[in-house]
Amino acid sequence: MLDWRAIGLGILAQMSYLGVLYAAWPLRGKLIQSLALVALTGVLGGVVAGRLATEHGFDRIRHGLISGIGGGAVFALSFFGIKSTPGLAHGAYWSVGFVMATNIPFPGLMLRDGGLWLVVGWSLLGGVVIAGLGLLAGYLTPPASEGLVFIRE
Repeated sequence: MLDWRAIGLGILAQMSYLGVLYAAWPLRGKLIQSLALVALTGVLGGVVAGRLATEHGFDRIRHGLISGIGGGAVFALSFFGIKSTPGLAHGAYWSVGFVMATNIPFPGLMLRDGGLWLVVGWSLLGGVVIAGLGLLAGYLTPPASEGLVFIRE
């Protein structure tokens, strides 16, 4: 049985986090940090959904995955929209777009219709990475009934 409240809160946390990454601070020149911050979106959603899910490990995995898929879809759609509209890229989205534009094997690809498919590919890749990290975080997160345990004896 899926706990849609846990999944919804995980997706809401990811949407809020992506909004902060877009608007809060300029990350120009901090390429690796930007990619890591975007990837942490899935971890955040997986932790929230996995923590609120029931006791069973498989339930936490499912909740983390579904929450990660939701967050990955939000990232994919927002990244595609931002990169398809000139002048909208800010924060971590600018840095991810810079990495995408400067590290392609065929530079002429951005000048043709292939540039659109490159944006679609990066959007989908980011969504899959976020979903995978959501699954992993949901699995590794202890349920809320265990309380906060920092050191186990």
